Amino acid sequence: MNQKIPEWQTLKETLMEKDTLLDLAAINVAGTAFGFFFYQEQLAANPIQLWPFIPDSPLATLFAVLTFAFIAHDKRNNLVEALAVIGNLKYGLWTVFVLIYYHEIFYAGNPLWMYLFLLLSHVGMAAQALIILDITKTDIKAFIAASSWFIINDLVDYTLGIHTRLYTPENGPAMIAAGILTAASIIILYLRGFR
Repeated sequence: MNQKIPEWQTLKETLMEKDTLLDLAAINVAGTAFGFFFYQEQLAANPIQLWPFIPDSPLATLFAVLTFAFIAHDKRNNLVEALAVIGNLKYGLWTVFVLIYYHEIFYAGNPLWMYLFLLLSHVGMAAQALIILDITKTDIKAFIAASSWFIINDLVDYTLGIHTRLYTPENGPAMIAAGILTAASIIILYLRGFR
């Protein structure tokens, strides 16, 4: 009997090819560079010790770059993989929420192509988090360290006010969404399991 390979298994095999992994890393390099450019004014306006807490999406895509590059070269780093999963899922979905919830601010303040680019690229971040989740596993130490980082990041963002500039005093919905998405991303990684 001739069994067909499920489509996801075929896609997963394609994703695990070295060239595909390096292409995904390169796409994320471009996104990371754009993201740091996007945050340049906010970085310049804050002390250097706060910089790790400011460019959330670019740091998440940087972890994706490292994850894809490591896997392409038969290396693994559980902490980087856990940071990539939580960061890309959380900030991908959070930014989509913020762009839609505060659409009158972001749409009015940006050309249509920029608004759509930000929206679609962050949908892509969430999607790639699920890909990374499927092709990696983490250990309990990496899970705890990555989870702790994102909880601390939320606390710093919303107690010191260094989250992405929302250009509005009404940050409650964004703060609630950030907390929910942090928790959801951590739970998803936890449910995926450990080595």
